[in-house]
Amino acid sequence: MTTTTETTSVSTAVDVEAPIERAFHVFTAEIGTWWDDDKHILDAPLAEMIFEPRVGGNIIDRGSDGSECRWARVLAYDPPRRVRFSWDINTRWQIETDPAKTSEIEITFTNTTPRRTRVVLTHRHLDRHGDGWEGMRDAVSSGWSLTRFAEVAGQSDSNSHVLRRTLPTITDETMRSRLSTAKSYTAMVLRTTPTFVRPEVDPIVWEHGRRNMALGGRGTSFDRAAGQ
Repeated sequence: MTTTTETTSVSTAVDVEAPIERAFHVFTAEIGTWWDDDKHILDAPLAEMIFEPRVGGNIIDRGSDGSECRWARVLAYDPPRRVRFSWDINTRWQIETDPAKTSEIEITFTNTTPRRTRVVLTHRHLDRHGDGWEGMRDAVSSGWSLTRFAEVAGQSDSNSHVLRRTLPTITDETMRSRLSTAKSYTAMVLRTTPTFVRPEVDPIVWEHGRRNMALGGRGTSFDRAAGQ
């Protein structure tokens, strides 16, 4: 993967071991399977990402509590060759409501062979964000990585069926309701470590439980996935 930075834009490119149709589909419809978990501005933990496949649609982050963050507008949708959307986030990493103060991201897909696709992402017009836009440019220049995307797109359909599932939203109320009916058990800790400190560990365990409940709600298990 290569990344270049110009005055008001950032560009990165990667070669994907997949046909162009699959590369485009994974980037858009399956965006939640490869997007970094820490790159969201929701207050709640992320439950799913939605890419609405049409001009005028949105890219939506949906939290585990049902909240939504519509942080991009789809400006061009030309499968499987090109997609372009806005970056409706300001320099304070909050939603920008003025379209004149938003930048744009364009992704192009070019098949270099029947089974390989060149994907180029360009984030341009960063100066539209106004004062402090240089800091955003520097942040996105290191933040735009297509490595995980290339890994997911390069997987075969049979190996990636679990990743493509849209998981249901599991709220805190649902978690508490199900836990109230669970059988109690005793856990033995043989040796504590500096990271085994309550209550810091509790939120992590809680979110792992939420994810497992969501997987169970889709009839998915890691044992079944490994057996495919």
